[in-house]
Amino acid sequence: MIDLGNLAGTHYAIMGLDKSGLPAVRALLAAGAQVTAWDDNADKRAAVAALGARIADLASCEAARFQALILTPGIPHQLPQPHPVAAHFTAAQVPIICDIELFARTAPRGRLIGITGTDGKSTTTALITHILQQAGRHAVMAGNIGTSPLALDAADYTVLELSSYQLERCPSLQLDVAVCLNLTRDHLERHGDMDGYAAAKANIFKQPRPGALAICGSDDAYTVALGQQAQRRGFTLHSIVRPADGIYKGIDLAQLPTLRGAHNWQNAIAAIECTLHLGLNLPEIEQGLRSYPGLPHRQQKVGQQKIAQAGLLTYINDSKATNANATSKALGSFNNIYWIAGGQPKIGGLSGLESWVPRIRKAYLIGQAQDEFATWCAANQLPFALCGTLDQATRQASHDAQAALCAQPGEATILLSPACASWDQFKSYEHRGETFAALVSALLQPEAKSA
Repeated sequence: MIDLGNLAGTHYAIMGLDKSGLPAVRALLAAGAQVTAWDDNADKRAAVAALGARIADLASCEAARFQALILTPGIPHQLPQPHPVAAHFTAAQVPIICDIELFARTAPRGRLIGITGTDGKSTTTALITHILQQAGRHAVMAGNIGTSPLALDAADYTVLELSSYQLERCPSLQLDVAVCLNLTRDHLERHGDMDGYAAAKANIFKQPRPGALAICGSDDAYTVALGQQAQRRGFTLHSIVRPADGIYKGIDLAQLPTLRGAHNWQNAIAAIECTLHLGLNLPEIEQGLRSYPGLPHRQQKVGQQKIAQAGLLTYINDSKATNANATSKALGSFNNIYWIAGGQPKIGGLSGLESWVPRIRKAYLIGQAQDEFATWCAANQLPFALCGTLDQATRQASHDAQAALCAQPGEATILLSPACASWDQFKSYEHRGETFAALVSALLQPEAKSA
């Protein structure tokens, strides 16, 4: 656990006792700070009360007596509508922060690396951490990837995945390496428009440490502008340009087994430049790239079966693709695709995916978005089926793909890449991906028993 001893005697309010709020409670109490907390879940309230936190309705407390409100990232404090607790603290002019900001206020030792972007940030965070660890460095990863840095011990290298929700509440973070991979339309309901979204992301470049490096994609105007802004703030800038032949600093990116697709070249280049800046050499870095195991729910192979004499059907879980831009990366990485899409729709729907239609044999639509996506499929002359649920879509896609491979042997892919949020039918994109993997396992089980 990170030492927050410099905050002894302070008093913080915490709203939302999830994977960011609960570690904040524990770290603050261990440091001798006072904590007043609230969560709509009674079991979570009881758990932190047992730790020594005071439980109170933060919407009606005296907000001015707190140093800050630590608000879980998923709860809005501005758009689309402020949560009542956030509005109460804003009216009292009390800062609203997140657990990353609390971590930053400890002036953490060791090298700090931050990664943001609309797509690719989890892969890049995990990849940088893996390369450092494989080279014998004491490195940990935290942030939006699933673990609060407050729950971890201090390390020589802390690699933080940073969402726009976190960055808009993180004014004090200082980094040795700051990465922004790309910016495309996402979370506009939270930030208002692309300018608001970019402004939140820009906080990753707010305060460089001495000698800090900024690594930015060059594929969109917003990211290019953020790189120029980073330079003005004192970062050295490296702009990512993906090589046409896939060779970068002598490393063949196209041959990296778990970094399939040209979009992953960008992630690999960011990791190469980051770890070079941190003192690793190219042989160490290449070894880490080649041994990287990949992340769940990012073009993850969860099953494969032989069909008849010469057919091969592969099942890919890309549940992390919660918008059209992320899904485009998966559609560009495979051929002969039976595509499962849908869920809770986002602004823009499937716009921008038209060029990938020739790779798709049929779409299997689920969730709240299925009717909207059906209209898009019809307009693009893409065959589709309204399946409603993931289990129905998986069974029907498997049936259709197997029939096609029996008639014409070759290779095909059943791809779950929803281009939607998951909350209409699942607890999270992880839950959705795990459900898909379980469905595939059940489908393949008879085959495994007969073998």
